[in-house]
Amino acid sequence: MKILYVEDQLRENIPKIELLFKKYINPKDLKQLQELNKQKRKPKELIKELVEGSGRIDVAYSFPMALEMLRNFKIYDLFVIDRNLSEVEYEFEDLKKLDNRFKAEFYDRYFEREGDYILNRLIPENVDVDSKLFFLTANSKDELKRTEYIDNHFDFGGFSKDNIIDKTDDKEIERLKYIIENNESLRLKKKFAHVLGILKTLDERLADNFIDLLVHKDDTDQNSIRKNLTTIRNFVSDNILPDVAKRFIADESYYKKENKDMIITRKVIGWLHNHKDHIYQIDSNVIIITFLYNIQSIASDFGDHKNYTKEITYPATSYTVNALLYGLMDIILWYGKLE
Repeated sequence: MKILYVEDQLRENIPKIELLFKKYINPKDLKQLQELNKQKRKPKELIKELVEGSGRIDVAYSFPMALEMLRNFKIYDLFVIDRNLSEVEYEFEDLKKLDNRFKAEFYDRYFEREGDYILNRLIPENVDVDSKLFFLTANSKDELKRTEYIDNHFDFGGFSKDNIIDKTDDKEIERLKYIIENNESLRLKKKFAHVLGILKTLDERLADNFIDLLVHKDDTDQNSIRKNLTTIRNFVSDNILPDVAKRFIADESYYKKENKDMIITRKVIGWLHNHKDHIYQIDSNVIIITFLYNIQSIASDFGDHKNYTKEITYPATSYTVNALLYGLMDIILWYGKLE
């Protein structure tokens, strides 16, 4: 996840920065940031450098700097923006160079409400501001939250009062912290709601496991890759196929002799597709069967499989995880349609 944080009073807000973004700042940089807060001299550039150290956050401490970063707005999953960015002086000519849509009349209209301009700048670009953009403001009164330049967004959707955070209210800051730390999971829950809904009918916990898998699917270290492949295999071998075998009364020979509650995965897949007679059962087809075989074979060989000792010449990668993950989604959708 990539965050754009816009605040023109960086020096005064180091404690809030630490609270809000602790999860995404390198521990070494965080310690230096804490030490810097104790000093009289607090260079904004150094604060920016420390917060940006992990590559997860970009910091702008002036309105022109924010407009420059917004040229590449598509890389950001979350925008945390102080609504008043007037402390650092700027000229109309500077803004016009950075954003050719910034008109002369905007200079006075959005003065001390520069965040409103950023909101209005992003909405035509189809940015989901309701889940991605949050204002920081020192005013908590409702009448100060509504202005003619953002009023329509409240009235017709796309942005709400919940997106405006009173930075003098500790509870509000804690709420924003929760949003920042969980934004990726919340976004994924919204995007894959149809898949998660099917998993919940099988086991509520599977939905949480699936979100965790989505969050970590691009991890590149071998321990994470093995863990992810094992999770994918378990979705199929320990949850989906056992339920299919039970509901559609698979032969007892498809279960392990030592444990009649555990299926023999390859036999169940073979039951769904009779190679000899080219028959697909229970509304399966070549897509479902291929993905089932791939997950069972690859995830067993490269996941946390204690009995597997074959020498590996080419390791599984995060691309392997992604390929099997999207195959798993097709399997879940197939499973969700079974009656």
